[in-house]
Amino acid sequence: MPLLPYIFAGWLAVFGLNWISARIFAVLLCAFISDLLFYWVYRETKQFRWAVLAVILFVFNSLTPYGLLTAKTFTVTVVTSLLALILITDSSPRYGILKSGFAGFLAGICFGTRLPAAPVILIVIVVALSNNFGQKWRRLLACSTGIMLSLIPVFILFFKDPAIFWFNNVSFHSLRHAGRPSLIGDFQQKAKIILGMLGHTYTKGGIGSQSLLLFLPFIGVFSRWKKLSLSEIATLFFAMFMLLVSLLPTPTHHSYFAVSFPFVIFLGMLHLAKVYPSRPY
Repeated sequence: MPLLPYIFAGWLAVFGLNWISARIFAVLLCAFISDLLFYWVYRETKQFRWAVLAVILFVFNSLTPYGLLTAKTFTVTVVTSLLALILITDSSPRYGILKSGFAGFLAGICFGTRLPAAPVILIVIVVALSNNFGQKWRRLLACSTGIMLSLIPVFILFFKDPAIFWFNNVSFHSLRHAGRPSLIGDFQQKAKIILGMLGHTYTKGGIGSQSLLLFLPFIGVFSRWKKLSLSEIATLFFAMFMLLVSLLPTPTHHSYFAVSFPFVIFLGMLHLAKVYPSRPY
């Protein structure tokens, strides 16, 4: 999506137009993701051990250097969506309007940098509309305003030439599969990726076995479906969508799942905190 080059351009204009500079930017964003993950898990569980474990699982997961420490779209997507969900699900009434507006702004930036992350916009709007934190309609208005403001550059580029915009952001992806142009295809290759993510076949850096380990507590979340908190419900919908959409591009790569795994880790830690609630730390 068109906002990504502008985000990287702002950094590169200051710190140098080269891949080392771009990767340093990705590293700093990854460090920020670790901080956000720690804060969010601790805010929801009030237990230090699960927050620390979440950071450990994120930092030492092979998908992190494979997908997030490179100068790609994934890191910006994770930072903006993660922070948007943290802000919009915050039950504290302090600065509620401001947090909703900023959450909407970040959700718009997230969509404006990566098309498959579009559901984050719908999620923040639904949460703003359904929350019980007070000032519901004012928070919804602030959230919607933030979204519209962040997407102004996207609207400008779209109305300037809709055909080119559509090709650059959608149709182009159908040309990636050599010899067989198709937006979604090669299901045999996708099946191999799924088996690899479940640890059934070999994957680089042990991605499959690590993923299987993270999926176990994540799956446990579904056993508490009727008792999930607002943060869990919002994150679950986003994580499930990002996991599914990671299989759509042809060919599919393991690195695409890097976007969803911080949210999988978050949900897994919350589930473990509910299963083992005895210790206050």
